[in-house]
Amino acid sequence: MKRRNGRRGRFVGRASGEERAESLAEAIYVAFTLVAVMIATASHGGEETARLAGTLAVTAVALAATMMLAHAISHLVIHERGLERGELRHAVRAALMPLAVAVVPVVVLAGGAAGWLSEQMATSVALVAVAVGLAVVVWLAARGVGATWARRVVLLGTFAVLAAAVVALQMLAHA
Repeated sequence: MKRRNGRRGRFVGRASGEERAESLAEAIYVAFTLVAVMIATASHGGEETARLAGTLAVTAVALAATMMLAHAISHLVIHERGLERGELRHAVRAALMPLAVAVVPVVVLAGGAAGWLSEQMATSVALVAVAVGLAVVVWLAARGVGATWARRVVLLGTFAVLAAAVVALQMLAHA
């Protein structure tokens, strides 16, 4: 999809369809892991927002590092060589993109710790921020493959229903 100035968008122009799908999958893993951490924490008596913000930040960074390591090891096993420059760039991009899903929830929880929001409000807003961040990633992915506006809405709606089901299952598991 071209922009008005004739250049392709950063997400669309540099990554192949397979790379976009991989980044999307990793963003989904990170988002649902963050939701699971927040639900598990709330079901076990809660945690102050400063600790929860730290836990989410560490969880997201650890997941990104794990994804980067997994890329490097699987590449080494498959190709019997280390990552080359372009492959390394892709691996770093694929590992960092999911971190974007964690930024807003961590900042909101830090704001709750600073007293700008109540702890309960900060936790609720952080959960919504993860969902919205994930929706943006899905929307961008749909836009990147040239899906029509109507098809993007259907994709996002389907994703929202499935995501709600996953969250409900996580809540049931920790009830």
